[in-house]
Amino acid sequence: MRLRRIFSAFTAVATLALTAAPSIWAAEPDRELKLLGAAKSAERILIAIPQHKNAAKGLVDVPPGGQFIVEIQRALRGPGSKSTSVMIINGGNEKQHPKYVNGKPYVFLLKKNPDGKGWINQGASEIPIHNGKVQYLVEGKVVEEIVLDEFEDFAIKDAQPVAENKATRESLTGKWLVATSNKGINMYLWLVELTGDPGKGDPGKGDPGKGDPGKGEEGQEAKVKLLSSSKVMQAATLKTSQISQNDVHLVFEGDGTSLDFRGRFEDGVVRGNVSLGRALVTPAWMEPTQISNMRKYDDPVRDPAQADFADAAGQENATGALARFIHRHPDSTLSLAAYQDLVVLAADDKLDREKFEKLAGEYLAAARRWGPRIELQATIDLGTILSRKEYLPELALEYLTLAAGQFDDDTAVAAKKIVGIERGRRLVAAGQEAEGVAALAKVREEFPFDAEVIYALARQAENVNRVDDALALFGELQVLPQLEQTLIESQKSSGRKLSAEQYPRRVVSRLWTQQHGDTKGLPAWLNELYESRLRSIAAEKLSREVPGSTRVVLCELFTGATGVSSIAADAAMAALAGASTKSEVIAVRYHVNVPKADPLANDDNQERFKMYSGTTTPWLLVDGRFLPAIAGGMSEMPGVYQRLRSTVETALKDKIDLSLKMSVKADKEQIAFDVQALGLKSFPANTRLQVVLVEDKVEFADSNGIRFHEMLARSMPAGIGGVAPVQGVLSFKGDIDISKLKRQLARQLAKAEVEAEAPFDAKPLELKALHLVAFIQNGETGEVLQAASIPVTGGN
Repeated sequence: MRLRRIFSAFTAVATLALTAAPSIWAAEPDRELKLLGAAKSAERILIAIPQHKNAAKGLVDVPPGGQFIVEIQRALRGPGSKSTSVMIINGGNEKQHPKYVNGKPYVFLLKKNPDGKGWINQGASEIPIHNGKVQYLVEGKVVEEIVLDEFEDFAIKDAQPVAENKATRESLTGKWLVATSNKGINMYLWLVELTGDPGKGDPGKGDPGKGDPGKGEEGQEAKVKLLSSSKVMQAATLKTSQISQNDVHLVFEGDGTSLDFRGRFEDGVVRGNVSLGRALVTPAWMEPTQISNMRKYDDPVRDPAQADFADAAGQENATGALARFIHRHPDSTLSLAAYQDLVVLAADDKLDREKFEKLAGEYLAAARRWGPRIELQATIDLGTILSRKEYLPELALEYLTLAAGQFDDDTAVAAKKIVGIERGRRLVAAGQEAEGVAALAKVREEFPFDAEVIYALARQAENVNRVDDALALFGELQVLPQLEQTLIESQKSSGRKLSAEQYPRRVVSRLWTQQHGDTKGLPAWLNELYESRLRSIAAEKLSREVPGSTRVVLCELFTGATGVSSIAADAAMAALAGASTKSEVIAVRYHVNVPKADPLANDDNQERFKMYSGTTTPWLLVDGRFLPAIAGGMSEMPGVYQRLRSTVETALKDKIDLSLKMSVKADKEQIAFDVQALGLKSFPANTRLQVVLVEDKVEFADSNGIRFHEMLARSMPAGIGGVAPVQGVLSFKGDIDISKLKRQLARQLAKAEVEAEAPFDAKPLELKALHLVAFIQNGETGEVLQAASIPVTGGN
């Protein structure tokens, strides 16, 4: 879905806007400061360090009009620069001009050179920074001093906001564009029209559940009509609408997903937010328009402030530049991204608590303009950043607890998870162990395979010397597909890079040796842990709810040993196998050379993948019907399992008269089999009998971390298309030479190696424990009508 792909690019915590830059400077009312007066007229203000190669004894004595280089520490006003240095044209006159000392910090008040490139240094004296204060000199003597923080704040505050060229309206009546933004790329989603007198609506008369918007004071019903959708949406309908005085609540259905817009009419526009299901919330707005369609908005539009933001964010020391950007672009959603960056920088710079709380207060006040859901995200943002940076932990816990108390059923799932993990960590660190572990355990109930929550619980168990518990938790991180790599990457991205000795596999080896004296038995224990944890998600066994139901459900998964996106589906199939018997569900895995060459793939699997019009892995079919939304890693596995199980349970209810009679006789390397479909006097011509030889279980771990591959398809002896009825009889009898099959598979793997120009590290071809799977399939629709399996060791 295009819309979901676009919204998935949004950050996990949406960026927030700012009304005004924080202000900590207050001049004395009866005192006019000369330094500030001089700074007002400066087009550009830098804090920089002179770097003059030819300075005699370190003194930079450049005559008026001469040039020298300075290294920029912070840009407080004017255009920023991605470069760390800039050329200055010195000012002053014959009697006096600024003189500098190499390597010392100064304030530079600059104006653009009217005669060409470069910046002219204003004034006749240098402006040094000494002991955290900006000094203003007259004839070489200090006549004023201002605390550096106060001067920086003044320089930022004095910058004039950029006029926003946006339409406004005195009431809600009329046409409106509904839009949202992703890092400076604005997306206009819908064109709506409000009629009646919605600005005077009675909030007591609307029913958002029924789409009743309420009525104006004079009895005029406030109505909302969806006029058009942009191509970003592909298709959309207005599901419900509610206008209560100045509050707007619109629910759209687009591309199968519910999008909930909530905003408030102020200053001629509607500012608010839009949620995409329970996945995320982003700032959004409505702006008045007179257009009749959305053709010009089918493609995203760049925010006018995007270039300025990129310039500010690209500064070597970006604090001043970002704060200046916020002040100059208070209504751009990019100001929100700038504010988040400022919070991160404040934590990195160990800003004292009083100043941080002031910054946080401004952040929350700004977020409030975009509605309660965005304010909640700002609270989460503050708590999470502090917690992950291990700075001001008590304050982090306050923000996280405040956020947790505001959660409801509509809160994004990801937001609940991150708050639960960080709040649990902070409680444990604060000595409130029982409460912290309970918070983490609650998160784990909902997200059993989240690497961060497992790691937090593992660390806590190790710290209190619960070695067995710690070993099991660290073991999960080591052995379950991609969890260790996910943990390492997430810790690094949040500024908590793990050392090599902190990697779960290293910890497991150490703890196991501590418990057992050496590492003997560890591989077997890890294998057992792997299988038990995969199957733990299937707490309840499958059961046939309808008496007399006879359907055996066939699941066919096309997968690969390298594709990370196949982990969730592969693991879900393993869990399903643990919750069922082969008289209920048969789960076959077809390995294919997608996304790259796979040592478990073969030509038959490739051809069957094509038959199902497969394009990517994973590709899952239940009784021949495609099951979507199954890609992901271990964290997505529980959701994939529930979708798969629900589909299978529905299919199990079917009562069907069809059955399969199977016999197999194995003699050393020779297998003889006989399969017959029963239940109809005469099978239709479009019916096909399919036969698959599968290996019960192959132990092989490639890059995606799946260790065991059950019911692995090795050959289709009846051909890819199966066999058709002969005079109404649907049956197939054949022989398989295992030695010959191994040679055939080896040749296919060798060919795949050559084509991929990469040799396989291993080629598992034991083919020892085998099953024969058969199923009846409609050759035209692909529907599987009945399935059965039998061990190759024999039986009827």
